[in-house]
Amino acid sequence: MEEHYLVRWFDMIRGFSKEVWDHVQHSDESISELSSSVPELAHLMHLVETYEVQSVIEVGFNIGFSSHAFLSASDSVQVVSFDHPKNLASSVAKQFIDQRFPGRHQLILEDSRTALPKYLTEHGESLFDMAFVDGGHEYDVAKSDLGNCQLLCRPGSLVVVDDLTPWVPWGVGPTRAWSEALDAGDVKQEEIYRDGVLADRVEGPADRVWVQGRFK
Repeated sequence: MEEHYLVRWFDMIRGFSKEVWDHVQHSDESISELSSSVPELAHLMHLVETYEVQSVIEVGFNIGFSSHAFLSASDSVQVVSFDHPKNLASSVAKQFIDQRFPGRHQLILEDSRTALPKYLTEHGESLFDMAFVDGGHEYDVAKSDLGNCQLLCRPGSLVVVDDLTPWVPWGVGPTRAWSEALDAGDVKQEEIYRDGVLADRVEGPADRVWVQGRFK
């Protein structure tokens, strides 16, 4: 039986997470929010490797754990990340990413509600094989991010949305945005994970819930 991807990549993820964390901490910039969990990072790496993803758009860079995961999973994948300019720790983490993966990562520090449409205008549609939406938690931001990522991704592209935890304030917006996209037929849901365990529905209690699907 093939080794489970979490077991396979656990040590690598713990290792690079500590390296990135230490790099940012030494800069004295404050880290404003938590990053993706080890099981979620392993799942992202699994998707990149399994589906031979060549390009990822990511909304919510934070301190770069998920970008590092994508870039570690394949020597050929390119990642474009967006984050809010007020997240000063992102610039420090970007330095680490560039040292480790030169020429393979781009970070745009601008409100995603303006940055994504601007990127679309400048570069066109259907650029990416996969989207990871883990940005602003307000409903209008999550809805905007999901819709813009769909335009920037090829039809049938993978999409992963984090923070589907409507029992806590920061999970209400992303959950509503995903549910509406499902109802509209803009996405097809494939899998739900509750704290790293495959589940059949979004429900608590759970610290972290994410969903994997496909854009139409």
